[in-house]
Amino acid sequence: MVDALALGDRRWLLVLRVRDELFTSAVVEAQDAFRRAGAGDGVAEALLDRTASAGEEAGSFSFRRLGQIGPWTGERAIEVDQSNESIVVGERAVVKRSVRTVSGDRRPMLLPAHLSEAGFTEMPAPLGTLGWRHEGGMAPVASMAAYLPGARDGWEWYVEMVDRSIEDRSVDAVAPAAALGALTARLHVCLATPTEVLPAPRAAAGNETVASWGADAERDLGFALTAIDGEEGGRLRHAARSIREELARLPVRPTTTIPIHGDLHVGQFLRWRDGLAVSDLDGDPLGGGALEGPPARDVASLVQSLDHVRRIVEQRQGVSLDAWIADASEECLRSYRDELALLDAESLFDEELLRPLRVAQELHEFVYSAIYLPRWRYVPDRALAALLSEGA
Repeated sequence: MVDALALGDRRWLLVLRVRDELFTSAVVEAQDAFRRAGAGDGVAEALLDRTASAGEEAGSFSFRRLGQIGPWTGERAIEVDQSNESIVVGERAVVKRSVRTVSGDRRPMLLPAHLSEAGFTEMPAPLGTLGWRHEGGMAPVASMAAYLPGARDGWEWYVEMVDRSIEDRSVDAVAPAAALGALTARLHVCLATPTEVLPAPRAAAGNETVASWGADAERDLGFALTAIDGEEGGRLRHAARSIREELARLPVRPTTTIPIHGDLHVGQFLRWRDGLAVSDLDGDPLGGGALEGPPARDVASLVQSLDHVRRIVEQRQGVSLDAWIADASEECLRSYRDELALLDAESLFDEELLRPLRVAQELHEFVYSAIYLPRWRYVPDRALAALLSEGA
């Protein structure tokens, strides 16, 4: 343990160092021991209360209020696969605590405030942040945002819609892909808009930076070749040469970068009573918190996640969704391009980056499955094979 924040009533937020990594843990003191805090223990309520006092600091912990916070009570956990821990408070706010945190990761501390200043409203309204300052910089600890009533993420609502479309031809499961593409374009335009939070968000990545994206993908491939066994591992090793050929197509030349979402997939799009909203600006759960990147990385991740919806439904239903994924992918990309054009921002999208970054995304999915979710690996196994066959 390297630091602790007292939250009252024998509740604590701890910062822990495990070798070279930082983690946080919420605990409750009980007699002579501690137990992990959960929904109902009041940790999320206490974090909201402290954030409501704008500008408050407690030792190395720094609270920042971004929106109006009421005296809300009552906690319940959000039970979905995620690398962080999220608690709904009073059906009005979501408090998300970083389990693993990274020094100098500015994403959760900057992007919600930046987007708000840029006029982006298609997200849960940010309420505040909590960071921990030390010699390595500011590490994000928790973020608070408005709760969207009835919100369901895309791994629920979109998978369910594609499921229904198999039996009911009146269900249009392609139109949402177009909506996600257009929303992503609006997100990128606002991310690229100068604000007081980020006065110069748009930059040019040089050859060295672009080459590093290919090197990152090569590292993911190397890890996956070692970590993925069984039939999936055999197919991956058989495809390694083709994968490297695809990655070699990454054009090493200057290109535009902006603060990107960094982990954009259908699960980040919430469907609620007032429409769609994009959530979770924490970035890549496997990454080091990099703020900038090419917008094409978000687009690649989004398009491949449509294929992941396909794999989930095909696995459950035993059907082929070849026609649906072809139409959904095409409409998503068309809508993204059209919305950028409408907003006079076509230069944000470097089209030549898209295909190699789509291949790189599937390698990243293999790594994610090996570290966090072993049952997921059938998805990149099938999605990567389909992607490679398209380029054959």
